[in-house]
Amino acid sequence: MSAQALSLFLLQQMRKQGLSNTQVAQQAGISRQTWYNLLNSGIKETKISTLIRVAEVLEVRPLQLLDVYFGGRVSGLAA
Repeated sequence: MSAQALSLFLLQQMRKQGLSNTQVAQQAGISRQTWYNLLNSGIKETKISTLIRVAEVLEVRPLQLLDVYFGGRVSGLAA
């Protein structure tokens, strides 16, 4: 997993949606600490269910977010 790539992707999508950090965390049903850990590359692993909820809030396909999380290894499976 590229934590930096995930962080950059999340920040871009958050800005595109015009959401604050608090809004993303609340709407995804996760703690702000978990959200900040995702943003600051402070995670080694996270639940897939968390990523799916974040994807819904950021209005991206869950597979797209999972592909970023897994460093491009999911895109071949989605075809």
